[in-house]
Amino acid sequence: MKNLIFVLLTLLFFKTPAQTIVKDNTNVVLQGSGTLSPNLDNVQFNRYKNNVPSNYFYSAYFKKVSDKKTGVGISIRNENATGSNKQDGKLAAVHVLLVNDSLKITFRNANNSTANIIYSQAKVTIPCTIKLDVTDVGLTVYYTKSAKATGFKALYTNNNIFQGWSTRRPNIINPVAKIKQTAEVANIALVQKNLTDTTIPTNYCGCGTPDFKLEYVRQRTSTTVLDMSFRSCNAYSLKYDVLNSGGTVLKTGNIVPTSGYISADVSGLATGTYNMRLTAQSCVGTDILSFAYTAPSGGSTTPTDNTIPSSTSSYTNLWMNVPLETDNDKFSPELWPNVQVPQIYDSYLGRDIPTFFVSTEMPQSFFQNIDQQLKGIWTSNNQYNLEPCLDRWPNIAWENGCPDKSFETFVSRVPPTRRGFFQYPNSTEYYDTQPLINIYNDGYSRVGNFGLGDQINGRANVFCSSLDVEIAQVTGGSDTDGHKMRALSKGMSDRIAGFNIGIYLSPLFTYGNFNWARYPTKPDGTYDYPKSTGNPMILSANGQSLAINTLFGMSGPSGDQSNWHIKDTKNFLSCEALEGKFESGLDENMQLFDAQGNLKHIVKHFGNQYDDSGATGYNVQHVLARAIHLTETDAYFGELQGRKVSSMFKCVQDAGGVGELAGYVWSDHTLFNPDEKGSSRGYLPRHLMFEGGLNLFFSGVYNWHIWDLGPVPGSYMDGYNGVMGAINYIFRKINVGGQDVSLASLRPNLKFQRWKTEVSYDNGATWQTHNGIELRENANRLPVRIAYTNDGYICVLACRPYLVEPQACKWRVVINGNTYSGNITASDWQSCYPNDTTRKDFYLTIIKAF
Repeated sequence: MKNLIFVLLTLLFFKTPAQTIVKDNTNVVLQGSGTLSPNLDNVQFNRYKNNVPSNYFYSAYFKKVSDKKTGVGISIRNENATGSNKQDGKLAAVHVLLVNDSLKITFRNANNSTANIIYSQAKVTIPCTIKLDVTDVGLTVYYTKSAKATGFKALYTNNNIFQGWSTRRPNIINPVAKIKQTAEVANIALVQKNLTDTTIPTNYCGCGTPDFKLEYVRQRTSTTVLDMSFRSCNAYSLKYDVLNSGGTVLKTGNIVPTSGYISADVSGLATGTYNMRLTAQSCVGTDILSFAYTAPSGGSTTPTDNTIPSSTSSYTNLWMNVPLETDNDKFSPELWPNVQVPQIYDSYLGRDIPTFFVSTEMPQSFFQNIDQQLKGIWTSNNQYNLEPCLDRWPNIAWENGCPDKSFETFVSRVPPTRRGFFQYPNSTEYYDTQPLINIYNDGYSRVGNFGLGDQINGRANVFCSSLDVEIAQVTGGSDTDGHKMRALSKGMSDRIAGFNIGIYLSPLFTYGNFNWARYPTKPDGTYDYPKSTGNPMILSANGQSLAINTLFGMSGPSGDQSNWHIKDTKNFLSCEALEGKFESGLDENMQLFDAQGNLKHIVKHFGNQYDDSGATGYNVQHVLARAIHLTETDAYFGELQGRKVSSMFKCVQDAGGVGELAGYVWSDHTLFNPDEKGSSRGYLPRHLMFEGGLNLFFSGVYNWHIWDLGPVPGSYMDGYNGVMGAINYIFRKINVGGQDVSLASLRPNLKFQRWKTEVSYDNGATWQTHNGIELRENANRLPVRIAYTNDGYICVLACRPYLVEPQACKWRVVINGNTYSGNITASDWQSCYPNDTTRKDFYLTIIKAF
């Protein structure tokens, strides 16, 4: 890196200090020469001498320079005093330099440290306007040819570049050259901005903030592949550049990510140290990191193809031990073996958390009074039969307090991981009239009734809470409403040492519907997320169309000193409800008759348009395609933001209207009418709940929140055997390659392929990928999902929810630059029904490929 900056210094012919500054009306004519080096800045500046605000824009129009090899530009320096036009030695500084038809940025991150070139962009020519967006710790550099400061293009963003600085004083750098040179600079301006300033229209990658970060670059052992992790919000198309110490681009390429983990093959690089520059193409964001690279020995870098022999599932089919329920109002969780829930330390909460988290809104009695944690359900938010002054703090509205105790010192005997509570704050009048700080404090006060005597870092030792808001503000239908939900959600989250689940506060406000714009692009390219007008929108009460992600993008109105994003509150889990109507769980082509035996309805799940008759499209929801669609886009979006997400995939189907399905009968003419509310009390069958729960995991969702109305007498609840089965398969350990592993134990290192999973129906001649919407469109597409680890574990799931999908395919995945493929044959499938072992419901395996 030192060589790089000396190349720049040689180019600029730096030598002696500048001497004079002459002002000419609106122009400043700068004359001088000077020296910049990695260890010393021996130059003079035209300083901004007033107080420096914490957030500002600083811009200047560079009209003319006597020699384009002369360096001139803008410098942000860590200096408190206004100073004079003197040399400044070794202060921490960022220099944005225009030199020789290019823009270069040098950075000295602390006083008395070494400066390095961190960015270089060719074809940036004078005349031009340079504008810097300076925040407390972040910087974005803009460029335009316009003297009127319009049409800016963002060239560089770094969200933490000023970390640790005491101030950020802007200056114009005098011309720096071997001999005295002259530059004309006009329209020098500093504009203090407030939190909602939109002076520069930008499409930041951080949902409205410059939040784009390349977190690491690592070479896979003995390969030419680099693994990278990045944090962003709207970066759905990326460009990478590998630069040498002189700033020359050696490797470049484009990536369309499906998660925050990406990779690039850099075969041909020699052993050495390089810089990786990652730049977003769909939004404003760039970052750079250095990395060490070792060329593989032997000179062979060609990826290999590895075919894994066809085999049956690596799981014993425990469904054969769980008979179909014959009685209403019960299911059989006791028939599933106990499991262990693996945990991992979470630095944000300061405690161990499950690698995959299952919570419920239902009490212990709902699960037949089993020990829920032994079956994989970690926390219940519905606590019944707790003893006051032992398990919980009394409700002082009707109970006496505890002798010699206070809520602040009370410690519940309920183990902390089992402590949960739910809140249902639905006073529209209150939220309409209160300021944000009151709403935040209201959320902050909701800590459950377990006491504060064993707090963790000032947070109540409660593992889970859920926030069920079903008033107008739930949608964030305006910025005002969105801020209210943001304040309430953050208040609750900030006060507990666990997770706060925001039921219905989804990151993508499409109300659980199919929507092409939830994906980065549509196959025909018509959606370029997030810029397209086809993106999911939310509507305010007056029908005004608003941008997506209101809750997650907003950072607070002017005057909100906290200025935080809900996405930075890492223990807040956005949760999207997956609910529907009972008939969506019926078999494909099932016939429904009226009481007189007349055919009224033929169930159809597939198609790209609705047709009540089912002749040209679907007439009921495709349960699994919808679950895959919503969870894979939610989890993908959350992963890019560096946060976890939740799904409330329901067994009860409570979206039906009163009386729906009343009067219909099965094909055997047995009347179907669960109760007077029709489909609002129907439950999905076991295989759909099992397949949906597993696909929720394979989408990368962190939390499955189990919710129910509370069954009415006479409900057929065999679907909850599917819930328990999915949880068991996620946590149950099996021996793979000599090691006992589970899906949950592998999860911290899993890379989820989601809709990029590749399948072939012609033995590898052609390959296809299917997203959730495409799975609904055509019954000839098999729902297959793959997740893998870089050390060779491959997890494969395939499902046939309506038993009309293909029974065979090939799959493939690329790991460490090598391709691994396998087969699913017609004999590999397993049944969820011991009374019908010939059914081909699911295929699940974990493979150790190397």
